[in-house]
Amino acid sequence: MIARISVAFVLLVALLAGTAGRAGAAGTGEFPEPLSPVPPPAPGTVGTVDGSVRAISDNGNLVLWEQDAESALFRLPVITDRSAGTTVAIADAGISALDMSGTGRYVLTADSAPVGGGYFEAVLERRDRNTGSKREVLRSGEWINGSKVKDASITSDGRYVGLRIEEAGGPVPRGVVIRVVASSGQRATVDAGDVGGDIDGFALADEGRYGVLSVQKSDGTHVLRHDFNSGAEDTVAVLTPNRGRPPLAISPDGRFVVVGGTIHDVVTGSAVAFVSEITNTNVEKPVAVSADGNRVVFLTDQALTDVDDNSVVDAYAWTRSDGTHRRISVSDRGTELTNATRSVVMTPDGARVGFQAWAPNAAMNLAVSGISGLVMVADLADQIRDIGVADVARPSGGGLLTAYRSGEVTGAGGAPTYDDCNADSPISGKRKRPMLDSGEVVTSISPTPAGDGYWLFTNRGRVLDCGSAEHFGDLSAITLAGEVIDSVATPTGRGYYMVGADGGVFAFGDAVYRGSVPEVLPGVTLNAPIVAITVTGSNQGYRMVAADGGMFNFGDARYFGSVPEVLPGVPLAGPVIDMVASDTGYLIVADDGGIFNFGVSPFHGSLGATSIPERIRTVLVVDDLSGYVMFDRDGRSYPFGTGDTLLG
Repeated sequence: MIARISVAFVLLVALLAGTAGRAGAAGTGEFPEPLSPVPPPAPGTVGTVDGSVRAISDNGNLVLWEQDAESALFRLPVITDRSAGTTVAIADAGISALDMSGTGRYVLTADSAPVGGGYFEAVLERRDRNTGSKREVLRSGEWINGSKVKDASITSDGRYVGLRIEEAGGPVPRGVVIRVVASSGQRATVDAGDVGGDIDGFALADEGRYGVLSVQKSDGTHVLRHDFNSGAEDTVAVLTPNRGRPPLAISPDGRFVVVGGTIHDVVTGSAVAFVSEITNTNVEKPVAVSADGNRVVFLTDQALTDVDDNSVVDAYAWTRSDGTHRRISVSDRGTELTNATRSVVMTPDGARVGFQAWAPNAAMNLAVSGISGLVMVADLADQIRDIGVADVARPSGGGLLTAYRSGEVTGAGGAPTYDDCNADSPISGKRKRPMLDSGEVVTSISPTPAGDGYWLFTNRGRVLDCGSAEHFGDLSAITLAGEVIDSVATPTGRGYYMVGADGGVFAFGDAVYRGSVPEVLPGVTLNAPIVAITVTGSNQGYRMVAADGGMFNFGDARYFGSVPEVLPGVPLAGPVIDMVASDTGYLIVADDGGIFNFGVSPFHGSLGATSIPERIRTVLVVDDLSGYVMFDRDGRSYPFGTGDTLLG
């Protein structure tokens, strides 16, 4: 039975900005996520993020996008510096931002100017952010009144500008592709007559030598790679029958070309299909490819992972080396977006992706801010939500159980897994994972005392009982105001606790309700959200830890100190994400592998000053406290002391 329910979950705006805390990782919930809103919206902000994200710098720190402010008739082109947390306008409202050089120094913009007869021409300028100067690159009125500039971009060094002129009327075939030397205005052109068909698509390689064109001919859509230095052309693909303009992308050196859902290696002649269709209707940037051709990010309305159930256009990353698809466009809490993603850009190394999330649930505080969409950035080194580790546990019989957010559980060292989690839930025998609802992910796992089963707990408050684990009720029939962040079984295995980000506690079976944060601090907003809960050996109390290392103790849970108490006013390098506790002390871990020990909890080392490939997700402690081992989002282990004994 439920002893007490608190459903008034509140996740702070600080979550969006990155709550202070020494970096750590959790098997408990999904705070923080590698996704970060750009910039974090403030409560009360009025307006929307419109247009599309235009570019991301080579280091992933600068993001060029367009802001639609309430007081402006037109969109305002801005650059956000993610490390400084600042956003500045780079031109007046109404001037379009088209692209940015790799260092962020140069920005390509377009304005309009009247040319008579009711026509306007596009005026392209390269703006130097270091000097504040600007240089005119081209005017579309040099062609035919009403001609439009399309597919404009600037190379990583800012030297070249590439674009396509979409002619209004005029001779058939139509279309001109131009590469301009920005400093001198020198041009190299390819027109429709040169290639024998309408040019309806173009992308310039980031080093400036090559461009890829789509040409509509009578026998199909021809995709050509053009060498602007020599004038030579290679046929990359011929699509028959004519399919209209295919989404195009080209690697910086011109070797790899993406045509629709296939990546071509022009050097070897090989081609690999990674998706049947890329969505590019009313989208300006639907696809990008990394410099080494190993990663492609793209937009599609196809469900490419088992947990994609939102039936809208999402951003995905495909990695050639392992053939995996990873959905990028999820909320800052890892849940599905309720509306389409509109554009996607990527750094040349394939490590970071910017996308526009046109969904009110993109970030927790959007509902109160009035913003209907966000520009967000994902770190693909950490972005493994659909397949990433949720939690690791050690059953009494030995070995390790690893629970993934998808619901899959793997066993090592003889730890058994089960494919009977909730008899009424559809099961995929291949992956031994229960079917989760749209936006639902597993957050934690608790083995039974006998080691012959386990419970999986989800962010929706659903409990999946596997093996001999019994079901004592859950929150699946209740509409929650927020997500369940962490859950844990009682020592007897006859019940379990769940906790929300606001510290609201849910008790089932023999779990004893001893109070909650909202009950003892009514109306008080926490400095950081709750991220984990542990239960005392007597089952007469529990502890909760917040992302800033703050501790909340109830019942017979003893207090041994907190991070804010020992480091008052000191901002942590990253948030706390998990905790392991006994009746005499506790160990707190942050997602950079930082360790904080209180009471009887020996320190054996940490990863706080170490560069690690993935964020830490959770930690296990040896029974005699002689060591511990941390696990990252990809399942890598980092033992300290005698922690390697837990790995078998």
